Amino acid sequence: MSFPLRPHHGLCLMYFTGKGYSESFTANLSSIAQTLYENPKTEVQLVCHCDQVCLPCPSCQNKVCTEEKKVLSYDQHILRLCGLTAEDRLSFLDFQERIQRFILTPGLRESVCRDCCWNSLCSGISPKLAQKG
Repeated sequence: MSFPLRPHHGLCLMYFTGKGYSESFTANLSSIAQTLYENPKTEVQLVCHCDQVCLPCPSCQNKVCTEEKKVLSYDQHILRLCGLTAEDRLSFLDFQERIQRFILTPGLRESVCRDCCWNSLCSGISPKLAQKG
């Protein structure tokens, strides 16, 4: 069974430092990050709709994002840069490696995240990479 993950959340997880929209959002994302980083071979399925990360987000209303147009553009940009498509399945480690190779190394994070409310926080953080087990 694979873990559904919005493509832009693969990037968010790399910069997550325990801050979020609310206590419940932060606790949820901490749990997801811990699970995926402890088990980097976990298969993720890339989805362009609300996932487990979204559920406690204040923008997620009845499993639909009120900022859908904006976050969908993040998802599509990441998919395009990484040579992936929605519904692709790969390990969390492989996904993180693609993000590193095709987005972070060439310095394209800002092009994906420029209008994200967390962009300034991420700008000062080194990304966390999943490690091969």
